[in-house]
Amino acid sequence: MYEERKYHMISKQTLVGFVLAAFAVFALSLPAYAAKSVKKDLPAAIASAFAKDYPNATIKGWSTEKNDGVLCYEVESMDGKTRRDLIYSADGAVLEIEEGMKPSDLPEPVTLAISKAYPKGVVKTAEKLTRGSFTGYEVAVRQGKKTHEVVLDSEGTIQKAPQGKSEKD
Repeated sequence: MYEERKYHMISKQTLVGFVLAAFAVFALSLPAYAAKSVKKDLPAAIASAFAKDYPNATIKGWSTEKNDGVLCYEVESMDGKTRRDLIYSADGAVLEIEEGMKPSDLPEPVTLAISKAYPKGVVKTAEKLTRGSFTGYEVAVRQGKKTHEVVLDSEGTIQKAPQGKSEKD
């Protein structure tokens, strides 16, 4: 009368293993997909200029912005351990490069100028900045509860010292 059915049970460990394996495959394929879609959407002139100048770098993201009313493209990238942000014109010309660096690698005239302007300050981040013929350094200096973003030329002359940002900013 009653039909006998045999059920094969999957252990919890096996089920968890399958779920974790599926998640791992998905998670590992996501960065490759994101990198391809980022490059695909970037205008061809900019993608080509970037690939030519930085063949080993990876584009992490990009955005558009207007500089003096002109549409520009900011590309965020990694080249090994070096973070680099570039601003391109629509035709692929480089307008600005910000390259991350260790604060300890700042040139001596720059560190002396920072020490003089911010005697109790600590440099938290540093970038080498190239804009046209200008080469300088953009640093974030923490003094007390304020962080000051400062641009200096390679001789240590402060070019831009905006108001400090408090913890709440």
